[in-house]
Amino acid sequence: NKMKELVAQAMEDGAFGMSTGLFYLPGGFADTEEVIGLCKVVAGYGGVYTSHIRGEGDPLIEAVAEAIEIGEKADIPVQIS
Repeated sequence: NKMKELVAQAMEDGAFGMSTGLFYLPGGFADTEEVIGLCKVVAGYGGVYTSHIRGEGDPLIEAVAEAIEIGEKADIPVQIS
């Protein structure tokens, strides 16, 4: 899809990885599987994934679990911000 093509081009152009702001709009509309798919592209280039996770406070545990799931399923290092 177009987003995967754009991510691949960015990696070929020298990006170190991909970042998401899942706490913010419009990033919050991305579902976990969509992010995993994009991260798989990044992982193919040896990149990293960094995320401002979906929630803080009460939803913190679920948000951290999602970031870990993305890293595990995409086989990519994860940095949480």
